[in-house]
Amino acid sequence: MKLRWTRLALADFQQAHDHIAEENPEAARQSAQRIVEATEVLLQYPRIGRVGEDEDSREWHVDKTPYLLIYSIKGDVIELWRVWHEFRDPNTR
Repeated sequence: MKLRWTRLALADFQQAHDHIAEENPEAARQSAQRIVEATEVLLQYPRIGRVGEDEDSREWHVDKTPYLLIYSIKGDVIELWRVWHEFRDPNTR
């Protein structure tokens, strides 16, 4: 399997890191590390997440963070659509 980050997912990841880093740089580093580690688990177990709101998507909670990885599986590629904060308005996905 291969992982492909969309521009939106990369922007979400950067925004999450920057927002947390304003208050606590170490917490930002840890959250970023957990997100990256979660993507590595997805590569091994792509169907680990639940079916998402869009029938072609899946969602998986990143342990010890408020983030969901929203992704799809297309052949041998996991396409990461978003790194979504759970309390963010779901209507803006």
